[in-house]
Amino acid sequence: MSLKNRGRYREDVFEQNGFRWFVVTLVISILFGFVLRQATSSRRMTEFLRKNLEHSQIAENLSFSEASLSLADGWWPEVAFLLERVEWRTAPSCQDAAPIQMKRMRVPIRLLPLMKGEAVVALAKVEDLTVDLDTLKTSCRKVETAAVSIAAVANSDQPRVEPVPEVPKPAAPAPTIEPEMRKRLQAMIRGLRVDRAELFFENRMKSVVLEDFSAVWSGDDLEVATGVRFPPATVFGEALPPFLVSGTLRPQDISVDVRADLNEGTLEGSAQLHPVRVESGAMELESEVRVAVADLPLSVMTPLLRKSGMVNERFKPRFAWLDCAAEVKGLFSRLLVQNAVHFSQCEVSGHIGRVRVESALREPTGVWHAPMGKDVEIVFDQLSIGQTLDTFAEEGPRGVFSEYGNFTGRLVIADARKASVSGELKGAQVKFASGGGSALQGVHLGRIDGALSAQHLDFQISKVALDGGETDMTAVVGADLGDQGIERATVRIDAEHMKLNSRVEKLLFTGPVENLQLSTQLSFRRGEFDDLKLKLEASGLKGAEIEAEKIRMSGKMNRAAGGAAVDIDMDAPMVALTDRSPIFKLLQPALFDWSAPEGLLKTAHQWPFRKVSVKGRLDDAGFTWARASVELPVDSISGAKKITFRSKGKIERAQLVEIELDALYPSQKRLRWSVSGSWLKLAHTGLSPEIEAGRVPPLKVLGL
Repeated sequence: MSLKNRGRYREDVFEQNGFRWFVVTLVISILFGFVLRQATSSRRMTEFLRKNLEHSQIAENLSFSEASLSLADGWWPEVAFLLERVEWRTAPSCQDAAPIQMKRMRVPIRLLPLMKGEAVVALAKVEDLTVDLDTLKTSCRKVETAAVSIAAVANSDQPRVEPVPEVPKPAAPAPTIEPEMRKRLQAMIRGLRVDRAELFFENRMKSVVLEDFSAVWSGDDLEVATGVRFPPATVFGEALPPFLVSGTLRPQDISVDVRADLNEGTLEGSAQLHPVRVESGAMELESEVRVAVADLPLSVMTPLLRKSGMVNERFKPRFAWLDCAAEVKGLFSRLLVQNAVHFSQCEVSGHIGRVRVESALREPTGVWHAPMGKDVEIVFDQLSIGQTLDTFAEEGPRGVFSEYGNFTGRLVIADARKASVSGELKGAQVKFASGGGSALQGVHLGRIDGALSAQHLDFQISKVALDGGETDMTAVVGADLGDQGIERATVRIDAEHMKLNSRVEKLLFTGPVENLQLSTQLSFRRGEFDDLKLKLEASGLKGAEIEAEKIRMSGKMNRAAGGAAVDIDMDAPMVALTDRSPIFKLLQPALFDWSAPEGLLKTAHQWPFRKVSVKGRLDDAGFTWARASVELPVDSISGAKKITFRSKGKIERAQLVEIELDALYPSQKRLRWSVSGSWLKLAHTGLSPEIEAGRVPPLKVLGL
């Protein structure tokens, strides 16, 4: 195109009417945009809203720092007011701080419905809503208190009339929302959505968080849905996923459904709420609540169980799961205070074993009973006694059991003052220790029958079996109960015949025993030994280091000594010791290398001692004796000649020995020495001159 033609083309374009209108429209748009921007500026919109709300009821409660007009929500065109830092005061005359605050509130305006008289606000949206429940409840307390005080002064001159209790009147049905209020709300707003709302209380120490809350009108029904998150410090003992809550608020009732996946378990619940007006004129909710949990870790429910008073603060379950359904009816505000909770198909299982209840009612007073006045029956299957004690932070007798065993049976609760238990206990292991070693004796209690009350329990135990042994043992157990659990327990055990397993016999007696007779009574106070009475007789002992036809031992708690001290008294008519016995090694320095006269020894390397007597004390430090004596006959014909050995000393828990001994010969010649060191490696010190020189005593010393 030539330069001449280009100039003519440019002139033709500028002379067209369309281009002129484009320029005019562009200028008008810029001017209109500038005017609109100025008219809808944050300052002007703030003044506009405050001026229009000035004479309305809302203005007394609602305040905001800044307002603006938005023409789009993202890419979607929408006319809406944006309010920044919104606060709501329920009673501004008596509140220092706003209990309800919002970071931002978006209020969409529906222009076409506005002209038709329908809801003018679409789905309003709120960001970061916080509600201070403490302030809501307590902010006007001073004003109310002052009003009560003024009323009291005004009526002080009037004669006092004692109130006459009135018969409660039935609650009258009431609408969920007054019809007039419902119409106003429906005409004002279509619904509300909150991305996150936090309700806190107890000085912000606890809180509940609502996530993705929405409330939308559907005809006359208000559909509500949200996720509810309970932080660990609020209710539960561990962090949990949110509870999914949905509900419908209808003109005459409210229905709510809840579901939550709690770790490996699930929780489902529903509630039917009917508004009623009680005698005082206040509005209440007549409620019917149902909850069901499956495979739920019991630790999750522990805080709720504590709050309801079902368990105390020391209840700490581990590796236990709960399956249960519960139902309660009554006024919502007094639901667990005035109404019984009906439990059904409840089971706790896990490391603790299995505990099951088919049906039970729990009154607000803590009393349990079955529906229709029947007894509550709790079935136990392999209930671990050790795990149960740990769960309730209780301690069993220390040092007595290695394993407490598993209980299978049932508990029948007749009323608040009476219950009975029956069953069997398997897997209990009694621990025996001696000489630095230990051994276990398995015990099976074939029959347990007991009676329980709020303050006391009694058990009778029979059909006892011992692993690797046998017995006709019976036992009676009694315990006094207090607020902290078992305050005091008494155990009485009797057995005319008892034979322990070979490992325990070898540990205690170095060999088999034909029979043991046992009679003992033990008392415990809060897990500690408080009293002990013991009688034990061993017959037909044939150990590797000792043999005896009969050994008798008695023990009794020494209260004056304090702690767990027990006075021990042991005697035996005749005891044969081998030269491998530690006791023989204690006495050996006074025997030199002397060989007994022919016929004195029953068998090779065996020394027959008689009139064995030991009196000592067993405590936490070990065994201490002030006097022990034994005789060794040296006249095989008449037995009149003898050597008397006496000693005093102690054996500590660490098997350390400190002993003083002397040997009294027939001619009154006394030889003395000491023994110290470990039980397996004894050292003789402080020897008498005759022992030191290793001389054989002359015949006159021996009296032969």
